[in-house]
Amino acid sequence: MSFARLSPALLLALAAAALLLLQMGIGGARLVYALPAFMLAGLAGLVTVALRGVEQVAPRRSCLVAALALGGYVIARGLASPVEMLARQDVFTAAAALVLYLVSVVHLGGAQARFTLLLALMFFAVVQVGVSVWQFKDQANFMLLPWIFRPDYGFKASGLFVSPNHLATLLGMLGVVCLSIACWGRVEITARAFAFYGFIVCLTGTALTGSRGGYYSVAAGLLVFLVGSILLARGFRRPHFFSLVIATALVLTVIVAVVLRMVVNSDIYEKRLRHVRDPGGKALMLVHTVVAQHQLSPAFGTGAGTYLYYSRQFRHPSIQSEPQHAHNDPLEFLAEYGWTGVALAGIFLLTHLAGAIAGIRRVLAEKLNPTVSVASNELALLLGAGSALVLALVHSLADFTFHLPAIALLAAFLFSILANPTSELASRHPRRVLPWWFTGIAPVAGLILLAAAAWRWPGEILAEQARLALRDHDPARAADLARRAVARDPAQADAHYTAGEALHYLALQTADPARVRELREQAVAAFTAGLAHFPQDVRLLLKLGRTLDDLGQLDAAGPIFERALAAAPASAIAHACFGLHLHRCGALGRAGDFYRSAQALGETQLSAAGLIDLERDLEAARTRDAFSDLVPEPPTNLPAAER
Repeated sequence: MSFARLSPALLLALAAAALLLLQMGIGGARLVYALPAFMLAGLAGLVTVALRGVEQVAPRRSCLVAALALGGYVIARGLASPVEMLARQDVFTAAAALVLYLVSVVHLGGAQARFTLLLALMFFAVVQVGVSVWQFKDQANFMLLPWIFRPDYGFKASGLFVSPNHLATLLGMLGVVCLSIACWGRVEITARAFAFYGFIVCLTGTALTGSRGGYYSVAAGLLVFLVGSILLARGFRRPHFFSLVIATALVLTVIVAVVLRMVVNSDIYEKRLRHVRDPGGKALMLVHTVVAQHQLSPAFGTGAGTYLYYSRQFRHPSIQSEPQHAHNDPLEFLAEYGWTGVALAGIFLLTHLAGAIAGIRRVLAEKLNPTVSVASNELALLLGAGSALVLALVHSLADFTFHLPAIALLAAFLFSILANPTSELASRHPRRVLPWWFTGIAPVAGLILLAAAAWRWPGEILAEQARLALRDHDPARAADLARRAVARDPAQADAHYTAGEALHYLALQTADPARVRELREQAVAAFTAGLAHFPQDVRLLLKLGRTLDDLGQLDAAGPIFERALAAAPASAIAHACFGLHLHRCGALGRAGDFYRSAQALGETQLSAAGLIDLERDLEAARTRDAFSDLVPEPPTNLPAAER
């Protein structure tokens, strides 16, 4: 058997492996866990070179051009961003999603291949829900990768992801697709039953996440599916078919209502549901931060990943956490990629919406007889994919949905269904050998992605190992791993930070004053090197200023702390650290002002201890001033050497 005949099966296996590996690796939330899946996606793109010259059904050209334009712009803007380290996640995710889209839009166009891929995802969704039930029942913080720290969400389940919100999106998307297959697919009764079972499992798992965004988005996805089903049913002339669809919709509504009723009546979720409307208004404050960032560069945005430090600069004083994303993907995309990116994203969505509508009409015209057959796998995939993507888009209004590679790549696969409903409809779009430039895009993009991910992965592994060693209180190992990481990847600012912190803790454990000074000077060098690649990093600035203070270089530390305050003027910890610096400099009055401003912003440890020490020092100064007049002057008739 030739390799060309084996290639479709290999492509399917690689695509499924990439999507499943992302789920097992916390959704790819950290780049080090996403790169193996990206390499598989790149390999899938490279394999398509064996299918050049094979007759295929071309996707809609408008969809393909829009996808290439959007993906190319995101990658190019990411590569031109101010902080390369922060842009990596966006660049690699966009590249992997684009390659998977190109692979699936042509070479995985058959309904059977798409069903197989979705079936694999559905089986793994059952695993995710099983883990969620365990987390919900025992409040367990189980993670498949045991060294990953999962925040204590209480009864809120997150499955194999770190965030319950992301799990809710993934399960909601898969659940809606399963429902569409159960209702509209031309499958055996057992497959139909399993698809409906998958829908119920995913709906239950979404309920276990306790995600308000998940609840709203699932409701939106189901609404789109029901409205679409009713509109489709009106086109069939079989007796009582429209009534049957309406009855099915009502039964489905009752099922969903019962599940939601159980959630509402649950004592476990009662407190959670009270806060669905975000009474603190923090979400609106984050929106204001994004708007301020957008005004810096409206046309092309401030660059990928820049929200991380602009949020520190513009955020409201009541927000002292460190949100890496704005919890509103469209607005964050506007701020980082500008109106150009938004326009390309809008064209991408509109062309694929048009592709979905044209695909449905094409299926109705070519495969269905309205008086005989009302089931179609292509119709099920189109309606399910469209509803799932609406669900994800709705959830992205309240979260950073598409920043998670597991969801971004799944969305890319679903968009490919809208762009090319099936390779089996060939009466109006016959199979033909596609142009060389068209079939050459995926192999070239896959090769570049594979090479870049393989080159980057060792450095990311070393940086992650160093971070974990520092977290586990092993500074010697952390320092060694961080040095190796920055030797391989000098732009890895996080590794520079880890190296500096590890050297700081080694200095605290050392008794020899000369060795302590040497370690601290090495820490200064590490923090300074990190700032060369990430000048706005408040962590690096504060740690550098502290280390300079420890070395007695107070004059050099002052401007560093001022830079930290300029980068995060509403940061409580920055105010507290600057207060400590002023305290060391003897500026007791200004130190007290910054200690108190830190407390007003919510910092209660460093500033509280500083105020206690400050009061003691002020009392000592007052005592010294009070007795200064009683200290006798030296006799004036003594030699100067004896005075």
